[in-house]
Amino acid sequence: MIHRLLFALPVLGLGACAGTPPPLDVATLPPTEETKDWDGWGKDENLAARVQGQPMSGDAIKARLTGRVLSGCYASGNAFSEILGNDGVVRAPQTGDPLAKYQIQGDKLCFAYPSQSQQCYTVSADPKGLYFYTAGGFDLVAATACPIPLDS
Repeated sequence: MIHRLLFALPVLGLGACAGTPPPLDVATLPPTEETKDWDGWGKDENLAARVQGQPMSGDAIKARLTGRVLSGCYASGNAFSEILGNDGVVRAPQTGDPLAKYQIQGDKLCFAYPSQSQQCYTVSADPKGLYFYTAGGFDLVAATACPIPLDS
């Protein structure tokens, strides 16, 4: 069937169009570079170059944040303050009203607010405060050190 189709192309006028480039000669192409595997090569160096402070483990996040008030600012400059209860509920500090749920999944802090999909963050720490990055660890979303440093 394939041979018939290839044979039919010139008959239909599709095989010899004006301006059709000659067949590609692979031997004349420049050598290609293999893309680095970022999961196995340079992950720590890549992360260190983009993240303020040291990434925290799930156990460190739990010990530092569970049962405490978390206050800071978003990258937009807007402030936030909420209590991360021992029961996995995020509450408003002024009223105690439930705002969301949170959990620690591996080394990520995840929040589930009503009408939003769950969002997880990599948390890092330095002497100035905590920094919350998108789960890949590269986009700074919020920090307890406000205003957020411009070099982050």
